[in-house]
Amino acid sequence: MKKLVARISNIVTSFRIFGALLAAFCYWQGLSILTLGILLSLIGSNLLVNWWARSFSDESLLENRFNFIADKVLIISMIIMLALDNQLYINYVLLVLARNISQISFFLVLVGIMKMPLKAGANIFSNMASYLIYLLFILIIAKQAFFSVLTENNAIMVLDKSIYAILLTSILFEFYMLADHFKQLGRVIRRETDIFH
Repeated sequence: MKKLVARISNIVTSFRIFGALLAAFCYWQGLSILTLGILLSLIGSNLLVNWWARSFSDESLLENRFNFIADKVLIISMIIMLALDNQLYINYVLLVLARNISQISFFLVLVGIMKMPLKAGANIFSNMASYLIYLLFILIIAKQAFFSVLTENNAIMVLDKSIYAILLTSILFEFYMLADHFKQLGRVIRRETDIFH
């Protein structure tokens, strides 16, 4: 059963990598509703994979490198598209990119150079930071997709305040995670340097 779940997980993760690029392309083409649908399916599939892993106590799924890559492709591609469309503050975009690049650097050091297993999903703050960004993407694109309906029902101000609140919360998580990544990376490098000396 675990082999079947792992196989399905790999298929779903491959779909998420392709889907992330497709979502960015659809957004760039102005297809907001289609982009929103793809994003929701990608985020739902991510939750499904994590649920499968915990249900079957399969740590290999939680440590799946492709799952990590799929998350990064989705976040980086979509945040660049939203930045180019002037939907996000450039300072926030740079902060998110810096955090994700530092996380990728940490991934390369651990997995690529030191051949250590990736402990994805172990850090609740990292997961929260990613899900806040996902929620921000959904609300911003939903605002574009249903702008006329939201305006007619006077719901646009509530949505704007929700986006602003999530943005502020996300900034706090991003600063925390960025500092944490540099701390962990420095700790690993110092430990390896001590071994060679």
